[in-house]
Amino acid sequence: MTKSVIGGTVEWTGDNPFIYLAPEDGGGWASLSLMFRIAWSPLGSGNAILVLEAPGQMTNRDAAPAFCASDNEPLARDLVERFVPRFGVFREAGALGLLQFVAAHDFHCGDDFDASYVAKCNTDEYGVVALTWRRLRPPFAVDAPPAETATGQHVMLSVFRPADDASVVVDGREQPGQLKERDFFGGRSMSAGLAFSETWIS
Repeated sequence: MTKSVIGGTVEWTGDNPFIYLAPEDGGGWASLSLMFRIAWSPLGSGNAILVLEAPGQMTNRDAAPAFCASDNEPLARDLVERFVPRFGVFREAGALGLLQFVAAHDFHCGDDFDASYVAKCNTDEYGVVALTWRRLRPPFAVDAPPAETATGQHVMLSVFRPADDASVVVDGREQPGQLKERDFFGGRSMSAGLAFSETWIS
């Protein structure tokens, strides 16, 4: 093995952009959303959009969606079970245990890349689900050792492009909350961004 080859097992590789919205008082989170566009995994390729409104709320969930819409449910369940709960903002998201898995189709990712990026899909239960990132910053690459990753057990490679504005719309209704500034890989950025070519290696 040459020094340019990373040892270990590739768990999955693809895109994993995120939008985390905080309430006006800045405490906790009002809505957490992720998009997975997996190019390869042992469970195949596929797309998924996860939306978790009021992530700390365990009762009276009727008006607060908590779902993962995908075109490969086994892959989506594996990501939600083994990775998502270990991502920092989801560690105290009790409502993640109430997540509903729904079928989705017509996934689309792209748009005018220099101005915005859109990830959306259609579902029978929730209509059109759309995540939009705007005011995108220049990209930067990350090679994070296990001590710096969410799981503490994987090497993570990715290209990040932070966004200064973002929104999540479910069946015409925009998710509540606003972006907030936070520490992010040695700098400061808002709580939304694109993550391309993200690869997790155990």
